[in-house]
Amino acid sequence: MAKQAFIYEKNNLFGFYNNKNQIIIEAQFQEVREMNDNFAWVKKDNKWNWIDNKNNLVLPNQFDNILFYNPKYSVVQNQNESYLVLHNSKKVSKIPYQFVDFNDEILLVKHNNKYFYLNLKLEKLFDNQFENATIFIDQFASVCQNKKWGIVNKKGRIIVDFQYDKIYQNGSFLFKTENNSQTFFIDLHNSKYLETLDNQYLFNDAFCDDVIVFKKNHKFGVMNDFFEVLFYKNFSFLDNFKNGVAIFEKDTKFGLINKKGHKLVGNIFDKILWIEHDYLFGIKNNKYCYFIISDKKIKESPF
Repeated sequence: MAKQAFIYEKNNLFGFYNNKNQIIIEAQFQEVREMNDNFAWVKKDNKWNWIDNKNNLVLPNQFDNILFYNPKYSVVQNQNESYLVLHNSKKVSKIPYQFVDFNDEILLVKHNNKYFYLNLKLEKLFDNQFENATIFIDQFASVCQNKKWGIVNKKGRIIVDFQYDKIYQNGSFLFKTENNSQTFFIDLHNSKYLETLDNQYLFNDAFCDDVIVFKKNHKFGVMNDFFEVLFYKNFSFLDNFKNGVAIFEKDTKFGLINKKGHKLVGNIFDKILWIEHDYLFGIKNNKYCYFIISDKKIKESPF
């Protein structure tokens, strides 16, 4: 489905226009998020509101902050209270614990210095509680007990015992771990795990999108989950991959690269604000604009 609304900026305020380059909401907001299914979060007078494409308020509530956002769900904050917003049903529910993070339709929360998980009904996913924890990605999460880290599945079963100094999450079945100042990789394919040690590279914290970013000799590269080098580039920064693409920095400018090492767009952006679906939103030559990833085209605001 083609994108129906785009963000534009005028006099440091933001509004929306359609794919016919017609303004649908005048620039009047301090901040905005992308409009999805004709709804968007906007900030005005230091408060966040959820509006439709005719600038009508969808929710009676106003909020101080957006803690989490994707096209299906939001977590918002009012004073010290957090709320889960389900976009399809427009249901707003108070989260009864301290919100930490959210992914894969599971919330990570904290209460009385213990971490645990909730589903979208805000029910506990399982009874286990932990000293520390990370969000679920795919089927697993890394959790901590007695200052040692292990891995748990969505049923609360311990998949890897609490024996590591640290475990960093990934987007597949691979985890980066640290123990006694050594780096290991755990492979959970077929419910087994294999430890691999490699001290030649400075790795990012985690596998994401089935690859991991590393740094060696002041250059950045990418390996797949068989630890094969996919490419090696002279960048000053390379972010983790998501949905097949990653942001890179070179000569103080930012661009987008795929997992084959091909530049989808060169380092032409002053700043990349976010990537959502097929659209990158950023600042180029001090102007806000989009880059359409599939078409490899820049879409600049006509206003």
